[in-house]
Amino acid sequence: MMQVFDGHNDTLAVLLEHPDRDFGERLTEGHIDAVRAREGGLAGGLFAMYTPDLRGLAGVRGPVPKDAPPFGPIDADRALHR
Repeated sequence: MMQVFDGHNDTLAVLLEHPDRDFGERLTEGHIDAVRAREGGLAGGLFAMYTPDLRGLAGVRGPVPKDAPPFGPIDADRALHR
């Protein structure tokens, strides 16, 4: 069986937004779950993990707009919670 390395996926962010989903069960939508990872020969991967900023851009996909203010400090307690 061919082994696969996933260079980027957003599964952790999706699970954070949808805590009712179970990574151990086959999901009908989303990037990956444990069942499909085993079936597909996933050997490893990079799971994107970040703390959204407080500027209201957390739901924006893609590059930050050019007119957005610069990033400021992110509260450590909030970051650790996320």
